[in-house]
Amino acid sequence: MFDMLSLATKGINLIKSNLLTFAVMIVVVLFIWWKNLIGGQAETIVNNKDGIKTLAPQQPITLAALTRRALQKPAVILQEAVSLGVFHVKWILAGPLVVVSHPNIASVVLSDKFISDRLVINHEAKGVLGMNGSPHKKAHNNLVTLFASPESKNSLTDALVEQLHARLASETFPEFNEAVSTKENLDLCPVFEELWVDVIGLWVLGVETSAETERREKIVEARRCLANLTFVLPTGISWYFDRLRALVPYTEYLLLPGGRDYLVRRNGKSKARAIVDEEYIKMVKEFKDGKKRGGVAGRLLEQVLASLPEGTEISIPQWEELFAECEAVQTAAQLPLYSIVPHILYLLAHSPTHQKAVFVEASKVNAKNINRSHVANMPQLEAVVLEALRLLPPFVTSYNRSSADNAYKLPGNWSLPKSTHIVVDFLSTMRNTDSFGTDSDAFKPERFSQYQFVPTIEETPAESIQKLKRAVQGETPTFKDGFIPFGGGLFACPGQRLALDVIKVAVAEIVRKYELSGVKGREKVDASEIVKTMEEFGNEQGNVLRHLEGCPVAIKKRK
Repeated sequence: MFDMLSLATKGINLIKSNLLTFAVMIVVVLFIWWKNLIGGQAETIVNNKDGIKTLAPQQPITLAALTRRALQKPAVILQEAVSLGVFHVKWILAGPLVVVSHPNIASVVLSDKFISDRLVINHEAKGVLGMNGSPHKKAHNNLVTLFASPESKNSLTDALVEQLHARLASETFPEFNEAVSTKENLDLCPVFEELWVDVIGLWVLGVETSAETERREKIVEARRCLANLTFVLPTGISWYFDRLRALVPYTEYLLLPGGRDYLVRRNGKSKARAIVDEEYIKMVKEFKDGKKRGGVAGRLLEQVLASLPEGTEISIPQWEELFAECEAVQTAAQLPLYSIVPHILYLLAHSPTHQKAVFVEASKVNAKNINRSHVANMPQLEAVVLEALRLLPPFVTSYNRSSADNAYKLPGNWSLPKSTHIVVDFLSTMRNTDSFGTDSDAFKPERFSQYQFVPTIEETPAESIQKLKRAVQGETPTFKDGFIPFGGGLFACPGQRLALDVIKVAVAEIVRKYELSGVKGREKVDASEIVKTMEEFGNEQGNVLRHLEGCPVAIKKRK
């Protein structure tokens, strides 16, 4: 007994004196065990054709994989994924991430056979607002219902276009005019980041364009702060961050030394969040007084109150649910818009022929402002927008999907283990040669000249079943099967027509007033050359595609 106690005491003393060594050993052992466990799971992602099992191609472990952003470098993905139906990125602390890049496989993954997860980032002062599974499905269905009504959809579109014209006149056109007068190049990316954050923020809250300027600008500044475009920092160290942001591009998206994220959350976002919450509360009071406010928030509030028994007050959980839906719309709308619009204009700057065709259509409008009915009769403009969406989708990948069953089968004889995370690589899927021909990586708006765009959200159940059946049977994907810039299936973007209309209005207004061209030294660079290799693009904040050097153009005012 004594010997055992003595031995135990010596063992404890040995561990105490070599605590760091033992800690390192434990970490190493756990790492090896976990790596082997995940490696074993990855080896169950196989292609079983004619009795021959083949492992899915594997991407190396990257920072992108560790942060659940598997497609940080679109150029690499294009090189690896276009010829493949499935490949996976090996994670260290989670199951393997499968990336699918073929229209048939995408059709299955985007169907209701897979659970969808999403995150709404940077809206709460405390950080991340998350939704997955049933809450995500319910919130999405509410928006589908909202946009399904032609009256509701058209009024929301018109309200959004009205907000767009107001901000173009007060913010964007002055910036363009200054670039014209100084003959300096203009980077379109920051211009449209601010524009869309402003427009969507005011539109979601239903703040009228006639509202007092001070109130509108207060909301705009709050939204810019919540979107990480501006920061409110304590006096004394703010100069440090300002200098760093001025000297180093895109540092607003990075965690900077000194606890920037904490300071922003504490000193900036809390104030900004309070301003937006105050506007929500004001909206509810107005509604109780009989004043119905427009905008998405007002419409969703109307839905909630209509579902309550007469005389029942909206509960705190219902209020929080409404808030979450509104914030989801804010994020889901502003991010793709401030990606795709500058990219379209950038491509037009490097494609004079297509820019001229769009200008000819836009110049025929005699009204002061171009509206939804005008762009409905501009086929050249629509073809340019759709082709840009195909080649440069605003979101590089879909939200995470999870396989619910063991050894789930995908087209092409692929099997997935349970709980595998899956994303659809939109970039590669929409360059599939089966769907778009051998020149699928070229900028050719003419391919959409005879195409009638129908949002995937408007597919009938019979059409969806037939599409899924063709995919499972491995039939050659059609043009429509491969064109999914707004996603597909159960969780496709509910406001596809609205988004397309407002994009076309923004592009038409800019091209009608200004002539864009490539900057000095890049005047003769063709649009197809820009989109072909994707070397100039990256996957930035919020999984949004962005030209790494911004979208600099030279500008002339049209006479």
